[in-house]
Amino acid sequence: MFPDRRRRGLEVNTDAMVVVSIAPSQARVAMVALPRDATDLPLANGQTWTGKANAIYRHLGIEGLRGALEATYGIDIDYHAVVDMADFGRVVKAVGGVDVKVPAAIRDSHLGWSLGAGWQHLNHNDALRYVRSRYGAGGDYGRAARQMQVLAALLGKIADPATKVDLPGLLASLKSLETDVPPGKLPTLVEIARRAAGAEVSTQVLGPPRFALFEGIDGARGWVMIPNLAEIRAYVRSVMGRG
Repeated sequence: MFPDRRRRGLEVNTDAMVVVSIAPSQARVAMVALPRDATDLPLANGQTWTGKANAIYRHLGIEGLRGALEATYGIDIDYHAVVDMADFGRVVKAVGGVDVKVPAAIRDSHLGWSLGAGWQHLNHNDALRYVRSRYGAGGDYGRAARQMQVLAALLGKIADPATKVDLPGLLASLKSLETDVPPGKLPTLVEIARRAAGAEVSTQVLGPPRFALFEGIDGARGWVMIPNLAEIRAYVRSVMGRG
């Protein structure tokens, strides 16, 4: 996901980079999120990206970003989907909102918004604020965790047979959607998601201290996180291996 900046003629950054894996047995679903400030990442062509991760898409396109994620994690990524925040909100609205368990109350003065702790039903506006808020809400790492939380709830809602939504029609209406999922594959993917409805779901932000060699100010690059690639690959292999 990236903010709704392209339509305003601004630079586009991918501030949510999440890889989702469903085990062949449908018993496990794993999600991992790469922090936007991660840098010194391997690219598919063997070179190293020295800028921040959230700028890869802008400069190298979706194939460049996918190649970087594959090289960083040591996995193959079958399909991709890219949407801006506005269209993400439209998907949440189409399924009637999502239910999430908020770990701690949020008060974000920058957004002029607050949310209590505990189970909350989020409409599309609150869902967008929940995945965008980072001031007083755990910073970028907290935001990435909430993005995966909402994504998991959203996928669960879409996979629920009780949810009445014209998924092909909805996807066709999203102006920002960029995906390589063949239309004929969509029913199969939805069925896989439905079979995994009761699966164990793990989410992990690949941030410090475990997954970083360095976090802080690095000269002209500003605030960066240099990833511990060995630790990241070992973790991704453990949760996205076959089973």
